[in-house]
Amino acid sequence: RNGAKQAKACIMFRMTATTLPKILVVASCIRAFIKPSSAYFVMNLQAKKNISGCNAKSAPLDGKHRLMHKGLDRVYTTISPEGYKPDSPRSVIFAFHPFSSKAEYMTSFLSVLSAKPDGPIVVAPEGISMLGLPSGWNGAGSTESPGPLGETCQPGTVRFSCHVPTCGLSACLNPSQRCWWTSCADDVGFTLSVLEAVESSYCVQRDHIFATGFSAGGQFLFELASDPRSASRFNAVFPLHGLPHAGFLRAPPTGGSVPRLFGIWAGVNATFQDPQYPPISNMKGKPD
Repeated sequence: RNGAKQAKACIMFRMTATTLPKILVVASCIRAFIKPSSAYFVMNLQAKKNISGCNAKSAPLDGKHRLMHKGLDRVYTTISPEGYKPDSPRSVIFAFHPFSSKAEYMTSFLSVLSAKPDGPIVVAPEGISMLGLPSGWNGAGSTESPGPLGETCQPGTVRFSCHVPTCGLSACLNPSQRCWWTSCADDVGFTLSVLEAVESSYCVQRDHIFATGFSAGGQFLFELASDPRSASRFNAVFPLHGLPHAGFLRAPPTGGSVPRLFGIWAGVNATFQDPQYPPISNMKGKPD
């Protein structure tokens, strides 16, 4: 109850704080949402079945890390909390950057959480990019147009360069795929590989894994929350100004645990809202 009150107060206050960077809103709201008490970040050691990586004699190195996933050289960044001890389990927050950005965009703001003595481990993966294709995340319809409701982009939209190594030459040459705007990489699988690496290096409370993302990073969270491989691994997801493409709002898998959702979008009604990520349906005959 206390956590719910903090989260509600966070929304009411932060929506009026237009002078603050929006991603800084996320940092304060995440802390209110997942931390009604410090027990969310520093766990009770009796719950040993939910911890991992707590046998190391020294703390792992923070910073950039490289990981080969399905033949691709991928990058992610980690920041351990202030006063981290290899025998004291911590929560983990994955932070997914916006389109055409880098991991540093998220760590520059969310590092305020890790600066707290009881803070979480922040993990910021990085999307795939190439010449003509800014970095992004494959999911929630980014490479599946046309979808159930037709094409996901407007007529006349200029297509980004196609990532042949992951999408394939035939798909890249197909004009019907003009709305694609990310690589076709298995970013869910990459995220899970990063999580596995973090759990083996850091002392982690495995049932307190969270994810947040801004814009395209927020859109990708819906893929994480609905993919049967990853849905049960996250306690909650926190998208900011990110939604799936029309026709790609998928239900989470049944028969197991699914993450809680707490998001922030800008909108009052169908005509007064964020034009890029409208939280209120702007398609005739298609309810929210």
